Amino acid sequence: MYNNEKYIVPTELKMGCTHFFYKHIIPTGLKNMLEITKYLNLTLIVCQKSQTIIYILKKETTMKHHMTIGIILSLLILLTIGCQGLQNQMKAEPDDTPVSVSVDDVDPPDNNYTGEVFIGDAGDRFGTDEFVVNSATITDDTLTVSVSYGGGCEAHQFTLVVSDSFLESFPVQLHVSLAHNANGDTCEAYLTEKYQFDLTPIKNMYQEDYRQEAGTIILRLKNAPDTDLVYEFTM
Repeated sequence: MYNNEKYIVPTELKMGCTHFFYKHIIPTGLKNMLEITKYLNLTLIVCQKSQTIIYILKKETTMKHHMTIGIILSLLILLTIGCQGLQNQMKAEPDDTPVSVSVDDVDPPDNNYTGEVFIGDAGDRFGTDEFVVNSATITDDTLTVSVSYGGGCEAHQFTLVVSDSFLESFPVQLHVSLAHNANGDTCEAYLTEKYQFDLTPIKNMYQEDYRQEAGTIILRLKNAPDTDLVYEFTM
């Protein structure tokens, strides 16, 4: 309970009271800081004798309340500025500084396709569309051929057609050719792609004919550049 000397109670409001009890209140339902400010100095004064309620300003604490309000408002302003700064930073435009990327840093796309292998007389069953053989290499049991052709609107298939008989020489030779099926592609883009063919069926045919696990075969690829395609295997 507070000391009565901290309040000035006008004589006409005392109504014969000599003792009071009082309580600092803030009415409920206030909507904003301005409304709260109006009531910070409002104190409920109750006469102990008659239970009469009086509202009166608390003079001694008025300045203290104003200082408290100022501190609260300052903190709210700083908090608002800080939040706005963080939002602005998050919304900032990305750095437009160009980044240099070397071609060596980019992995080239894998354009290798897999073709089928057929042994025997195929006739025209696998297609007769035009193409150009750019290069051919053999690695282990795989023949890789670079081809170019016109198209771009349909899927194309290449088949390695293999003769079913070896040419007797040392080492033996074998005629092979590519058949191209463009599937009716009428587009005119000039495409260059690599196709890979599994040579294991040729190795199996050699091992059956010559009863040897290891061997060497010279592949004569039709329309290919003059390069010996040597297929060697041990098992």
